[in-house]
Amino acid sequence: TDEVITHWDNPYTGETVEVQQYIVGPIYIQNGLDGMLTDENATIVPQNMQWWTVGGKLYLPIQSTFKFPNPLQPDVWPKASGGPNFYWDSFIFFAAEIFDLENWTDMKNDMMEFMKNRTPATAEPE
Repeated sequence: TDEVITHWDNPYTGETVEVQQYIVGPIYIQNGLDGMLTDENATIVPQNMQWWTVGGKLYLPIQSTFKFPNPLQPDVWPKASGGPNFYWDSFIFFAAEIFDLENWTDMKNDMMEFMKNRTPATAEPE
């Protein structure tokens, strides 16, 4: 229905739990040979990894890692909290034809993007 839910009925426990609402982004990033540029509202600055080319395509991996206070603090949300801090690791992978990058006239050229997020909010890293 695309309606935002505020509560969810757990079919395994029969418990009704409150659904936490949060919004991520938008994150504005400009990527270039000198690294990543973000706007003043960015909470993270992704880091470029090694670029490479294969068969006329440019491959660009990017990673970012950050930590912030968990919005579900253990004293308020003992069942839902993973601890006092929340960790987020992202890996983004772009690929595009070099010809398209060298000859673009607008931002409508085809490219591929893969994104993987890992949020190990259950333990403090050592």
